[in-house]
Amino acid sequence: MEINITRFRISNAAQGKTALDFLSGRILNMSPQRLEVAFFKGLIQVNKVVVKEDHVLFKGDEVEVDTTHFQRAKVFPEKLPLEIVYEDASILILHKQSGMPCHAGLGVYHGTLLNALAWYYAEKGIEGLPNGLVHRLDRGTSGLMLCAKTKEAYQNLSAQMLRGEIKRSYFAGSEMMAPALQGTIDAPLKRDGKHSFDIRIDKNGKPAVTHYEWVEKQGNLNIYHCRTEFGRTHQVRIHLASVGIPISGDTRYGGKEGSRMCLCSASIAFKHPVDGTPWELRLDRPDF
Repeated sequence: MEINITRFRISNAAQGKTALDFLSGRILNMSPQRLEVAFFKGLIQVNKVVVKEDHVLFKGDEVEVDTTHFQRAKVFPEKLPLEIVYEDASILILHKQSGMPCHAGLGVYHGTLLNALAWYYAEKGIEGLPNGLVHRLDRGTSGLMLCAKTKEAYQNLSAQMLRGEIKRSYFAGSEMMAPALQGTIDAPLKRDGKHSFDIRIDKNGKPAVTHYEWVEKQGNLNIYHCRTEFGRTHQVRIHLASVGIPISGDTRYGGKEGSRMCLCSASIAFKHPVDGTPWELRLDRPDF
């Protein structure tokens, strides 16, 4: 396999930034989540030494990123339904349906959100943007998603995402009643040493905080509104399960089997990449 290394030389303007801040949004085929995995796997070096996200850069440093296993295969446009909530020249906000994967993965080569975006962007004449996804949702999760329509918007929003400045909340449904009508779960999360997407609560993990509040009873489901700090992969799913309210349909973390996972991206708040204006979009109710 051909090794692909992306290199950067640190200038005066970038001196003092952390490796994470500097790299966010600079490699178009590497989403914020994939950049996090690259740090976890030791694929990022400064002056030939593996570094962590908080490594401070100095003028003249050489940053190398091994992107060999992060090169996306060519995404073929597919005319798939997209529910557009808002659109302007720089951003696109979608309501993703449960069951649609964001991108190709094990055994999945088409029918993804990226395939749909490739078609939509081609129709709009947008070129040179192989991946407009600012963040991702699990295949079973539905709801609001933020996408970029220009390279500049992608870099800006990806940087906001990695700095924790994009705030998201979720509706979750569980057959179980929480021990309290509202609460805060402060439980660090850590990736497994061998499998980067096997995640567990670990005191030595990265900070992760979820605030939950019971909203209503909907059939046999208790509906909770959850606000996240840090927004780690699987954070809401793991945290709710840890206090005895696993999400319905989320069999990976103890939920009852169902027609879908009852988790919906309910809101997203960010600064518009063009003028920095604060934005927030919300769903009034879950879609499950």
